[in-house]
Amino acid sequence: ALLRGLRINHASQGFYNLDQIAIHDELSETYLALSDLDKANFHQKIQIDFAEYTKGKNSSELAASHFKLARWYNRTGQTAAELNSYRRAYSIMAVTSGENNPELIETLRYISESYVMQAGDLRQAPRNLSTLNISDADSQLANMRNGAITALKRAIEINAAQPEPNLLLDAELLLELGDAHMLFGALRSAKLAYQNAWDIYLEQKAHTELLEGIFGSPVAISETTMPGYYPLKRSTEIALASNPEVFGDGLIVMRFDVNKAGAVKNIRVVEADPPNTLERKATKALRYTRYRPAMNNREPI
Repeated sequence: ALLRGLRINHASQGFYNLDQIAIHDELSETYLALSDLDKANFHQKIQIDFAEYTKGKNSSELAASHFKLARWYNRTGQTAAELNSYRRAYSIMAVTSGENNPELIETLRYISESYVMQAGDLRQAPRNLSTLNISDADSQLANMRNGAITALKRAIEINAAQPEPNLLLDAELLLELGDAHMLFGALRSAKLAYQNAWDIYLEQKAHTELLEGIFGSPVAISETTMPGYYPLKRSTEIALASNPEVFGDGLIVMRFDVNKAGAVKNIRVVEADPPNTLERKATKALRYTRYRPAMNNREPI
């Protein structure tokens, strides 16, 4: 029905018309539901062609189309394509509205986040399934680290270049910069960024509440992912699809410490129901989670 509607649209309005975008969005959702990611992607990417033809290759509206495509890739877990779309949107915006346009800051934050997500995907990829050798993987991680940190530093520069820089935004960007350094193991640089953010918050009204809310306890900066079902076997997946009522919910409660470097230590299982199932999996997942450490008087604790 949607494809028929698309043909009618083309016959009545021509191939390059923007009224068809809603149909392409619905087609993307339908193909995604059918697990046909290639066709779902096609109906999102083709919208860039429409925007280029109708608005021009360097229009601000084309940047918005790339931004929309990037959010699609983010939602569907395609981190490399997401990053490329954000970078394209940034390039267009920098040309059309100037390199110090404050609207670039949000895009730079998304670019940094995309680099961090790609690094996480690379770290979690099983070595025996990866096509990269260790040196190639390390090189890619270094590039992702540089990309993430450079994007945030550029965002800080743009904010500083404004007639009235937003100090609270500056503090947020410094926190994100510290988190990026922390995730890539640059602990000294992370500490310096956190301290600079601390100093900004200290100058604000109600700074005690601000500092306590932001630095009073550790904050997770990488995700602890758990499987949706257990045991992780094809037979379980088949049984779950055919009769989900056979399965019940599980619960696991864990206690742990976060050290000054944001690493998880001293993991203990408090409660597990059912027992002897997910304890090892949960412990492993938690061990690889990174935190922004709590701070007291500008020092990690």
